[in-house]
Amino acid sequence: MHLQALLFLFLMKCHDIIIAFAHNQRRLFGFDALRGIIIEEGADMRNIILTGMPGVGKSTIGVILAKELGYQFVDSDLLIQQQEQKLLKDIIAEKGVEGFLAVENRVNASIRAERSVIATGGSAVYGREAMDNFKNTGIVVYLKCSYDALAKRLGDLKGRGVVLKDGQTLRDIYEERSVLYEKYADIVVVEDGRDIEGTLALVLEALKEKR
Repeated sequence: MHLQALLFLFLMKCHDIIIAFAHNQRRLFGFDALRGIIIEEGADMRNIILTGMPGVGKSTIGVILAKELGYQFVDSDLLIQQQEQKLLKDIIAEKGVEGFLAVENRVNASIRAERSVIATGGSAVYGREAMDNFKNTGIVVYLKCSYDALAKRLGDLKGRGVVLKDGQTLRDIYEERSVLYEKYADIVVVEDGRDIEGTLALVLEALKEKR
């Protein structure tokens, strides 16, 4: 089976699991009320772009938001893998870090979407053209997590396809990227001490105020 087909099946399986979770939580978060607010503002076609370090839950939160708000869901890492027909870690191994970042920037800068929730890769903020595209077409939400909390969540960084230059540590990229996440963010949601439900509630409230 081709890599693209495998990726599609994997995403659909994850999608079904997450959506089942979402339906069980919709009363808690008041999704129906928020959906009404957003849909009534029908002229607002802006996307919701989720940024942040690997492991903060961008894809999980993104799928739930998209389903409940009637938006499309886009995973930029999957788009890269589909276009390159390779896993992220294999693209990095073949092209090197700078080569991968160029591919990521090109793919993200080419995304043309409306009323979509876009979950970006952790290194997407290095791409100026990509981030300009996201800023011009949507609301950028930075899911912020402290270094200590993040270090507990992450395992094998290279196995996850995390972009690391030679000699770089998790601490290095955390400090380097945090500045960029803050620079591009329209909304910052701090996850520390909160589970998925708590983080979602904050995202929804911030979006309601922003709109």
